[in-house]
Amino acid sequence: MSRKKFELKQWAKENMKGVENTLLPSFTPDMKGLDEEGIRLDVRQSIKHGFFSMMCATEAGLTLAEAKQFLSIAADEAGGAIIVTTSLILDSLEDNMELMLHAEQVGVDGILLGYPPQFHPHTATEIYEVTRQFCEATNMHITLYPSPHFHFNRFHNSGFPLEIVEGLAEIDNVVAIKVGELGLYADLHRLVGDKVLLGCPVERYAPLLVQGFGMQWMGAGCYEVFQSPGKRYLVDYFNLLLSGKTAEAMDIYWKLAPARITFEQQFNQTVMTGTYNWQQQKYYQWCVGGNGGLTRQPAMKVHTWEMEMTKMAFRMIDIEPNENDDEFIMGRTNYCRRNAVADNALSVDVSGLVLTDAGDREVALSAFAGEVLVLYGGGQGAAEEGKKWGQSLASIEEVTAIEVVFVGELPSFVPKKLVKKNVVNNAVNQPVFDWSGTVARMLGVTNPNSPHLFVIDRSGRLRFKLVGPYSVENMAQVKAEITQNV
Repeated sequence: MSRKKFELKQWAKENMKGVENTLLPSFTPDMKGLDEEGIRLDVRQSIKHGFFSMMCATEAGLTLAEAKQFLSIAADEAGGAIIVTTSLILDSLEDNMELMLHAEQVGVDGILLGYPPQFHPHTATEIYEVTRQFCEATNMHITLYPSPHFHFNRFHNSGFPLEIVEGLAEIDNVVAIKVGELGLYADLHRLVGDKVLLGCPVERYAPLLVQGFGMQWMGAGCYEVFQSPGKRYLVDYFNLLLSGKTAEAMDIYWKLAPARITFEQQFNQTVMTGTYNWQQQKYYQWCVGGNGGLTRQPAMKVHTWEMEMTKMAFRMIDIEPNENDDEFIMGRTNYCRRNAVADNALSVDVSGLVLTDAGDREVALSAFAGEVLVLYGGGQGAAEEGKKWGQSLASIEEVTAIEVVFVGELPSFVPKKLVKKNVVNNAVNQPVFDWSGTVARMLGVTNPNSPHLFVIDRSGRLRFKLVGPYSVENMAQVKAEITQNV
């Protein structure tokens, strides 16, 4: 992060504007690991929704090692297109510190600073000192989280000792406070509203707080329940409030009443007990294109009648939700991979296909008879993923791996020489080219810019096809197929 600590408060005033959603982890079908592809899908969805920031919920059933992996994946996929923050509410102060230092290292921008259940201070000063130590240990921006669920109400009836708030607000990288209760919001606005930003995650309060208190950011929360990437209702109405177009904002506010009532009925059952129904929130996200999938036990359930109620609420705000609940249970990417395995149990003779190398020499697949051949790559848009596949396949001695570039007909003003140069410079293995599109059609390639991988057996028969980015799980699937054919 290039920003200095003393610049962060001004940076927040200029950049923390809009709606921040929650990114939840996705798991493999056996729940024993993270589903990287599913997490990356949800990051892309967060960007499509128009959220200015997304908060990674690391307390949703992860080990410390998995929490680190989760943040690494999220920050990598975000690539600067959205601000990335993370909650810091693990089981010990030591784990929180280790995760925070890792978060900064992998490119996370900010922290929602909570406290572990085992932290049981005897004075407000202890809370101040622990909070200060975390702030001083990082250059990321910090959002304080005076939740009533941290057992601090013995110091103050609000649930957080207000006598330490003014001192905490003076720390350079403390830029905001997340507050869910209106009375506490008003009192904190009186105490430190001139020093830090105040944000409230309760959507219902947004018109009041933006107009009356100058609130400029809302979150983090599962706001996909109010919109889809194609119909950004909540993001639009919040931004309209910020720009002073209150009448237009309130038109959308009232349109969202059915979703608001349904969400509050479902959400409020658990939130005041100090926990969240992660599966229900993932269901909201899945209905409008997210990955979905269940979370680890112990976990609250999302029942069929709640699913139907949620779908009805979406329809009442003119959003058609996804219907296949089987896909939600598995998670979208797991479901697609499972179906791909069934669809890709192939036996097609491709030994007659011919490509050309960078020197325009023909490369016939029949020349590899007796070998297990892996073709990987795609169009020029798949170059980066092709490099990842190539590097991983290079370690498998039992196969011959060839990068193939599906070019198709080039515009007359684009010279082949330029295309070849760009591809060769970035390739792990010497690439071959499909200039006419014939090979792509024979292999069933419908979107050349998506990364593809094909396993061809010793007799020249196509046995397996995978469409998708490189991931550890996808690579394991490919290795299993190679083993079967070796």
